Amino acid sequence: MAQHPPHGYWLVGRNRVVILLGTPTPDERGTVLIQSWGNAGDGAPLHRHRDVETFVVTKGRLRFWVAGTMTECGPQESATVPSGADHTYVVLEPDSEWLMLLTDSAFDHFIAEGATPVIDPSDPSESAEPPDPAIAAKYGQEILGPPPAELRG
Repeated sequence: MAQHPPHGYWLVGRNRVVILLGTPTPDERGTVLIQSWGNAGDGAPLHRHRDVETFVVTKGRLRFWVAGTMTECGPQESATVPSGADHTYVVLEPDSEWLMLLTDSAFDHFIAEGATPVIDPSDPSESAEPPDPAIAAKYGQEILGPPPAELRG
């Protein structure tokens, strides 16, 4: 696995991710495990990819929008996104934590190339813009636009 910054990456805004398990090279796909932290209002743009993605909430609460269906998960609950499904999520509570498990994936290399390395996790001035769609596409991620309005409702 590639060497990653010890405090991880800012993926979108203040959404911090640490790669726990990745693939050896960018052209290999495999199982990727990521630990994530976020605060109320953090989330991801609407997107899709061929990877199957499972979110396991360990603290706090998240709302998911998957192919038009919304669901919420709290601690010890999970949501799975099938391959190719349009999806996104929003963090509902401060200091939420979750794991993301992706199969047949190169998501770790997308993060390493497209996200911002964390210098100080407690520094509120550090953050990240949404990922570049061209970098996302290089790793099989298609950014579709902003989250649906009803996700934040």
